[in-house]
Amino acid sequence: MCASCLEGLRRVSPPVCRRCGEPFHGPADSGHLCGRCIQREPPFARAISLFHYDGAIRSLIHRTKYEGSGHSLRALVDVARVSLPSWTSGVDAIVPVPLHPARLRERGFNQSMRLARGLFPGCRIEPSMLARKVDTRPQAGLRVRERERNVRGAFCASGRPGVERVLLVDDIYTTGATAAACSASLLDAGVREVYVLTVARA
Repeated sequence: MCASCLEGLRRVSPPVCRRCGEPFHGPADSGHLCGRCIQREPPFARAISLFHYDGAIRSLIHRTKYEGSGHSLRALVDVARVSLPSWTSGVDAIVPVPLHPARLRERGFNQSMRLARGLFPGCRIEPSMLARKVDTRPQAGLRVRERERNVRGAFCASGRPGVERVLLVDDIYTTGATAAACSASLLDAGVREVYVLTVARA
């Protein structure tokens, strides 16, 4: 990435919601629960996004996801890895958000799996803990309630011995519907806590 693109990256910085990571306006130490999390507590323990979904980050994610660009993936991993919070190293396993088998055959790869492997080399990655059993509509373009209905019951999970704290990895956090559905399935399978990491926040 050139210097101009690097300077244009917008990191998600405090204050943010202590649960879902929603950015606020105000002093850096004024983080609190957002109204949505107060009204309906999400199943995950905490979610964090590294960058705002615009500029070079948006371009890199699109090229990685829809064009299979290895160069874009490496650039994305390089800038994201230096921004990883320290608490992500304290989980038992990394679980990428899965694609439905039909979508996986069509695309040829799972971008969340590629991100997980790039961001956490040498860590325990458990892709088979979570499966997408329903070939849902793409979430892009759907409203909040439509997103929630779209992924309701779409995932199934299975536990693993010694895996109590899981880090769920995906590319973009928009409304949190996918993260919530995946987290609920993992908790039902016996996982004690689910944390969510996305590269970008829309």
